[in-house]
Amino acid sequence: MTGLALSPSAVTIAAGSRYGLRANVEVTASFDDGTTRAVSNGVEWVEPVGGRVLSTAEGAVFAPLAGSGTAFVKARYSSGGFTRSATLALDIVQPLPAKAQLVLRPALVALAPGVSLDLPANVQAVLRAEDGSEQQVTREVHWLYPVGGELRRTPSGIAFEAAGDGSDGSVLAVYAAPSQALSARLPIAISEVSRTSRSLGEATVGQPLVLALTERSPRLASGPLRASTAALETAGLQL
Repeated sequence: MTGLALSPSAVTIAAGSRYGLRANVEVTASFDDGTTRAVSNGVEWVEPVGGRVLSTAEGAVFAPLAGSGTAFVKARYSSGGFTRSATLALDIVQPLPAKAQLVLRPALVALAPGVSLDLPANVQAVLRAEDGSEQQVTREVHWLYPVGGELRRTPSGIAFEAAGDGSDGSVLAVYAAPSQALSARLPIAISEVSRTSRSLGEATVGQPLVLALTERSPRLASGPLRASTAALETAGLQL
């Protein structure tokens, strides 16, 4: 036996829930002759970090100890005198409040053509519950589907770089939770009037954006919407 693989190898679960390891994780062993075989029935789940492995009638389940963060557990399998293991990562998140919305602040930004905006440093994302309470989730959102520019990785996270043609744009913020996700689109007005720095992320890290807008208003609607986790995975977002 040469190796062990898990599918999925990373999952997101709600705090206080239990995740069925035997029921939900496919374990595949690979062998010297190039063949593979499903071995879920013979796997041991060991060395949990951030949770406990419990034995139930349905098989092993993982119970997280903390309300947030990342937990780990190893799948271990032995065959022909060899033992191999693979690690499952579990991202623990709080369940979404009832009728929660994802809110972006500011709700609209303006950039000069070719200027980049460090999104986590300059755009705050919060979950707003029905009772008006809010939870900060800026570092947990995914930024997807840029229009009028492109996304690029930065040392602090991710940035939107405006295209040079002056067309208005947008980018989608997505907060993923078990079984569903929330999203909100950030409209971006692209104008020479807004040129203050080569990179707004560098010029105003951690500060509110105060931006001048031209007479041209962004034509893209903003506001929260809900999407199923399955739909986001279909679109290519790994949760």
